[in-house]
Amino acid sequence: MSDTAILTVAPAATSKHHAPNLPIPPCAPPCGEHAQSTPLTDYLLLSILPLLPTESLLRVRSVSRHWHTLIATRRILRSATFTHPPDASLSLASFELHPVFRKLDYWGYYPQPRTSPPLENRAEVRGRRIMEEVVGEAMCSRPAVKEVGVWLCGVVHVISQEDGVKVKDLVRGFDEVIQKQRQSEDKRFEWDYKTYPFAGFRLLPMLSDMREARLVVTPEFFDTAAIVAELREGRWTKSSVGVPFCFELPE
Repeated sequence: MSDTAILTVAPAATSKHHAPNLPIPPCAPPCGEHAQSTPLTDYLLLSILPLLPTESLLRVRSVSRHWHTLIATRRILRSATFTHPPDASLSLASFELHPVFRKLDYWGYYPQPRTSPPLENRAEVRGRRIMEEVVGEAMCSRPAVKEVGVWLCGVVHVISQEDGVKVKDLVRGFDEVIQKQRQSEDKRFEWDYKTYPFAGFRLLPMLSDMREARLVVTPEFFDTAAIVAELREGRWTKSSVGVPFCFELPE
């Protein structure tokens, strides 16, 4: 007899009450494991996507070609992404400026001569000039309009584009307004880029009219001295944003 022992393991007894292995049907609603086999319908997408913020909506375009096509072609989604041209049939409750105007980095100390355009060379988005970014091709407002008035020192300067005023058109148009103001005899507006960096545009509801597709905005500027003083006190309020050189704004 060999010294090597042979151990035999008998299979475990199966209870007669043990349920057999059955295929598990996909869960409803589908989880992540089954989502690929049950894509969302266009009806659901058109109900959900308009609820997303503009930045999130632009980001989800990369989910698939179908999502990208849907966002780029459906009117309600084009309006949400500020890419829909002027359309009289597109009825919204009020005007809304493109959010990029509140997220610009403005370099008041940019090494450019004083005669250079104040916004085009100094306003940046994600480290690049706004005129070089894709967002510059987006409409500056929702709904889009063919004319935008810029209120400055009691005068409304009109910027016109037949295919709709885009973000880059408003930036370039504001630069032209500043240049004309410098060349005019009216010296009420003198902009010091360093002391009062650009803070964005603000809607003037009293001068705007949805029915006539008339949009009027005014520039706002940070008061650097006030901001520094408030930060030293451990606070920073919106009181540091305003139009420091012009007449009182219309109420």
